[in-house]
Amino acid sequence: MLLIYLVLIYLALYIVIWLHEAGHGLVLYRYKCKENPFQVHVPFSIFFSTPAPYNLEKEDTLSKTQQYHIGMAGIAVNLLFGVPLAVYLLLADRGFSSLSFFLFAFTIFHLLEAASYLLINNIFLSGDMVSVQKYKPWLRIPYFGIGLLTLYITVLLVMNSPEEWRPLFVIASVSMIICTAVGRVIFNIMNKRKLVK
Repeated sequence: MLLIYLVLIYLALYIVIWLHEAGHGLVLYRYKCKENPFQVHVPFSIFFSTPAPYNLEKEDTLSKTQQYHIGMAGIAVNLLFGVPLAVYLLLADRGFSSLSFFLFAFTIFHLLEAASYLLINNIFLSGDMVSVQKYKPWLRIPYFGIGLLTLYITVLLVMNSPEEWRPLFVIASVSMIICTAVGRVIFNIMNKRKLVK
């Protein structure tokens, strides 16, 4: 059963990251920088996922407001999926099925993806939060508050998950936060031109 849980954790995380990047892709498509909003780059390792391919030169000509919309689209998708599902899982009578396990993992990862940007990458500026800094730096303060609330909901969800699943969710959550937050910092160092614009 552990192998099934690990596969479900990976699938949930992969889909969450894909949806996050597709969120960016949809706004890039809206601003005519991308032909197919759902064609995004999410490798098997999940590291260095991007909404590519898209027209980087065209994106560079967009206003700060438009770039902000692109940057925040992924986080918005995570919150749009994560918050309602968290409410459902906290209130609903759920069983111990594989589907229930998947829904918990899927929801936890959506919330953590958003919280890691709004908290960690808000302090150590990188990833999608760079667009916030360029647009209106003061927005980082309320976003930090939203990040704290999102983290609280995540902890509440993990603590209310079935007891035998809890250790897996804790290990997966800590691993995800470390890998994604550090990965974003590394990704931004590798792509410095996006930070200095």
